Amino acid sequence: MEELSLKILDSLSTHIAVIDNIGVITYINKSWNNFYEENNGGLTNIQSKVGDNYLKHCLIASKKSKEALESYEGIKLVIDGKLDRFTNKYPTNDNKWYTINIEPLKDSGSVVIAHKDITKQVIAEEEIRKTKNKLELIANNIGDIVYKVTLDGDVSKIDYISNNVMDILGFTTDDYIKGNPKLVKSMYPKRYAEAVKFNKMIKTMKVAKPHSFDYEWFNPKKKEWLWMCEIIVPEIKNGKVVGQFGTVRDITEKKIADEKLKESEDRLNMAITSASLGVWDWDVQNNILLWDYSMYELYDEKKSDFTGAFDAWEKTLHKDDLELANKEVEKALSGEKEFNTVFRIITSKGDCKHIQAKANVQFDENNEPVRMLGVNYDITEKVLMEKEKRYAIIKTEEAERRRIAYDLHDGLGQKISAVNMYINALDDYVQDQLDEDTLSIFKVGKRLMNEAAIETRLVSHNIMPRSLSEYGLEQTLKEILSNYQKINKNTELKLESNLGKFRFDSMLELAIFRVLQEGLNNALKHSQADKINVILKLNEKKLFIEVNDNGNGFDYNEMIKKEDRGLGLVSLDQRVRMLGGKLIIDTQPSKGTKMSTIINLSLV
Repeated sequence: MEELSLKILDSLSTHIAVIDNIGVITYINKSWNNFYEENNGGLTNIQSKVGDNYLKHCLIASKKSKEALESYEGIKLVIDGKLDRFTNKYPTNDNKWYTINIEPLKDSGSVVIAHKDITKQVIAEEEIRKTKNKLELIANNIGDIVYKVTLDGDVSKIDYISNNVMDILGFTTDDYIKGNPKLVKSMYPKRYAEAVKFNKMIKTMKVAKPHSFDYEWFNPKKKEWLWMCEIIVPEIKNGKVVGQFGTVRDITEKKIADEKLKESEDRLNMAITSASLGVWDWDVQNNILLWDYSMYELYDEKKSDFTGAFDAWEKTLHKDDLELANKEVEKALSGEKEFNTVFRIITSKGDCKHIQAKANVQFDENNEPVRMLGVNYDITEKVLMEKEKRYAIIKTEEAERRRIAYDLHDGLGQKISAVNMYINALDDYVQDQLDEDTLSIFKVGKRLMNEAAIETRLVSHNIMPRSLSEYGLEQTLKEILSNYQKINKNTELKLESNLGKFRFDSMLELAIFRVLQEGLNNALKHSQADKINVILKLNEKKLFIEVNDNGNGFDYNEMIKKEDRGLGLVSLDQRVRMLGGKLIIDTQPSKGTKMSTIINLSLV
């Protein structure tokens, strides 16, 4: 009989052990032994084998676990006969839960300890508790009406309706539960037929599907018409609808907002159409690009020919702007900068349009781009007008320069040359006629007059270099630097250029020359450098310009704060902007100065 009892104990999944009156384990069943071996003593350090003192293990574990302390005290009470039975629940470090039951073994002085795994039960209880808490939280905070209805044939009975029904609908809970004939009539006269149909559907609902209704409701408390949205969910038992759960929400503000939104959308669509503005929406992750009607108009595209993918837009780009546009998109998707750029497109009709594009990028919780929403608008006319304006300014300036150069060369320059010729003619005569001091003064005057003649010719040449129209930009710069070198003998002037004999449009060539001339003059005048480099590099449709020196430099941030930033810097910035570039000044005190810009020739 004892052997049978032991076999029964070994077959149980519950961990069972027997301890004597001082806490030493005298027996464990198979489940206890397996659990002990699998856990090597257990994460809570209270599972033990035969011969171990279980009470001591509990006492050690009690320093870290309140459950172990409670178990220790419970076992002591049962051993001492002060408690008939002790039950406790405890967690382990491996996220499992167990119950411990302790009972005395009659007439033996021993105690039986039983551990049972209740992890699934605890998880289920926790889920129920969380669900209940959520429902209570929703019920306590929701602004909607919540109700429960029982259906018996064509008869409906409201079992429950939340107390906020008075605030929303203007009737009490008793009006609904006991029945008030004014309820349906409260919809009269605007929605009476709809109200009757709606009420009938509620009572005789046969289809086991959720229903949603929007309707107007007259609130007698507020004495105003309101819009309601009611959602009904059937309660089904044994394949039959036996009741329903429902919510009622006041959507008056939403209805008003929807009407205003519709009006705004109508106005927006009208504005978009009149402004040649196109709106687009790009699903980045799925590569789906949506265009509105105005985008198709703007790009002269047929909707049937547009694939709705990013590469379909790429194909419309001017080949010289493809790289720039894609880089701007990449920077926007990486979060580096906003998408705000200008590019050209070639329409299906072969027309070239200048497009201004702006967009916002939306990111997910991992900061990955998921959506790009933007607008495009045609600025072709604006670009052409600005180009004409720039050319008009350049033409006006150059016409004035030609007049000044003519006056210098044929007016003042000729007179200075004549005076210089007469002075040189007196050179031999005055050698014997003047004393030493007077002769020295004469020679100084002769030298200064000669330098004035040279400088007048140089200034005249710089104002309107004839070689520019004949030989091009690189040759003209070489001549200018050579002339400057004669005057500035302590400064090394160097030109780096890959233009060779390459020629630009005459007005563009002249504008680029003026930028370089202005930068060079600034360096010669202010830098006190002994080395000045002029760099001119052409790479396909982009021209890189740079003038750098090893001079004294300056604090650029302090300079731009001053009201008078220097005519040279202001003039240089204006010239660069006229060419569609951006002036970049890299300088520090005692570190020299580098002036540079990149001009996109295809946009000039």
